[in-house]
Amino acid sequence: MTINLDKPFYNYEQQIQRLKYKNIQIENKDKAYEILSCVSYFTLINSYKNSHLYKDNKFVTGVSLEILKDLYYFDLELQGILFKYLTIIEASLKTKLSYEISKKFGVYTPIENRNESIDLTTSYLNRKLYSSTNSNRNKILGKLRKHIQSSYENPLKLYKYGDKEKGISAKNHIPPWVLVKNIYFKDAIDWYSILPANGEDLKLNIIKQFYNKNYFNNEDLKNFFISSLKILNQYRNAIAHNNKSINIKLTRELDIRLVEKFTNDKYVFNSSDIKHMKESIFPILFIIITLLPIEYLRAKMIVELEQIFKKLKKQSNDLYNITLLVANLQPDFLDKLAKLVINIHRDKVNK
Repeated sequence: MTINLDKPFYNYEQQIQRLKYKNIQIENKDKAYEILSCVSYFTLINSYKNSHLYKDNKFVTGVSLEILKDLYYFDLELQGILFKYLTIIEASLKTKLSYEISKKFGVYTPIENRNESIDLTTSYLNRKLYSSTNSNRNKILGKLRKHIQSSYENPLKLYKYGDKEKGISAKNHIPPWVLVKNIYFKDAIDWYSILPANGEDLKLNIIKQFYNKNYFNNEDLKNFFISSLKILNQYRNAIAHNNKSINIKLTRELDIRLVEKFTNDKYVFNSSDIKHMKESIFPILFIIITLLPIEYLRAKMIVELEQIFKKLKKQSNDLYNITLLVANLQPDFLDKLAKLVINIHRDKVNK
């Protein structure tokens, strides 16, 4: 029985013919073979066909295989920079989260991989400690407990089983600062989302360590913060699977009203920028800048972005312009981010 496959195999020569059909210029066939043996046809086509470079099932005139290759490698370089700073934000959130939970709820929760009855009465994972208005409370806490039960990675593994060769004994509980080391970014965000607001507001305690925005009301701060975290998590998941970055389609959007309020400066962000916040990597850049915990890191990120975009422009002005087009970035986006860094510093000085 012969099956007409939807996606049959194509050798390099056939791939080149299909690229030509897609209106992609092939400037050198030998180089084309080399490119396709390093970056797959699927990756090059699918990464950028949902961009301004692709119309009516073909690429616009002037797009070559070399350009797509260079765009792809620049994309990876940008991902590397942003992922580095994203992990700093992740670590910062987990540190602040575990600190507030330890201070408020204590450091005890049982090690649940042992054959014994589990009493969560005195555990910091006791559901009664968390917001009852969040319908996902039990599911989130259950997932955190499952990490304790099933994780075989350090430091949880060391706390659960010890290390006889190193003379390290197993512990009788898992403190929050150990648990956060073995959970995903999304788990930390979810854990934050169920913190109680009655009495001492633990959410605000955490948020105000990230932001100094006295002109924000508390609910706006909370909405802006959780939206920012969820957008970062979506981006993190995308690049972790080696997906496109510069023309990522975000399913979540920042509240434009809150963005304008956050910047509090029409020269950093104004209503004309709204269209560039959608289907653009700019919200990711904006969020990372606002959440980085140290001024030095914000300034360093700006310098690194300036360096790679300057290098790109020097390599090819056409490639630089195409990259801005695909990323839906305005030519002055780096100036806006630099001004944002200055504004954040000013807020902290005037705290």
